[in-house]
Amino acid sequence: SAMILIESASKGGSIAAGRTCIEMGIPLFAPVYEGMPETAIGNRELLGQGAQKLYKNGQTNRANMKNVFAAIEQQEAKSVHHTHASRYDIDSDINVQLSLFDNKSSYGE
Repeated sequence: SAMILIESASKGGSIAAGRTCIEMGIPLFAPVYEGMPETAIGNRELLGQGAQKLYKNGQTNRANMKNVFAAIEQQEAKSVHHTHASRYDIDSDINVQLSLFDNKSSYGE
């Protein structure tokens, strides 16, 4: 429903995944912090291409996830209205959704 890109170079799988999210309309978040290293140049590129900034919470010094959760809620609301079966459905009779980490054998398959 959303992607958080921690650190990306200007080439490779991380930036490719980020660009794909932007192209597909999936919310993409990238951390913004002082002294971002050269290894995070992809973060800057993706922020310029439509990624949303992910800041630290000033009180907790942890990532402020408020906007991430809001984006996930919006994506989930869109998918409820989607008429096609979920791409994670095992079959139409069971109607169980798998995460990317689930094993079908645990569902009797």
